[in-house]
Amino acid sequence: YSKVVYDLGGNVTAVFFFQAEDGIRDAQESRGLGDVYKRQNLVVSNVDTLHATILRRHKGHAGLLANLRYVVLDEMHVYCGTFGSHSANTIRRLLRLCGLLGSSPTLVLCSATVSNPKQHAQALTGLKDLHLVDLD
Repeated sequence: YSKVVYDLGGNVTAVFFFQAEDGIRDAQESRGLGDVYKRQNLVVSNVDTLHATILRRHKGHAGLLANLRYVVLDEMHVYCGTFGSHSANTIRRLLRLCGLLGSSPTLVLCSATVSNPKQHAQALTGLKDLHLVDLD
């Protein structure tokens, strides 16, 4: 894993522990990362990778899910049919698992192509109390 420390000024420091998750890591190697996962509180991903890595083996990522504060999901375009349903269900599954483990992460959904981003995010997440940030 890697650790990045940012001095944000005004006696504020942000510390990020991160690791590339490619879904290839075997169970034994993942078990050795338990302490790292307990310190991580940020996931930056897209829905496909979230589904194929973290949610695929959610029991092995329980430390991460329990400590999760922020989830940044990119490529949140409008998808039709099965893939659209899959995207919505993946996000809702993540939120459900986090809730069961005691965390309530802030979601940041990113897309440069959606014409109605707030309504789209509400439909994907099932959440109604969302804040739109549309400043470039």
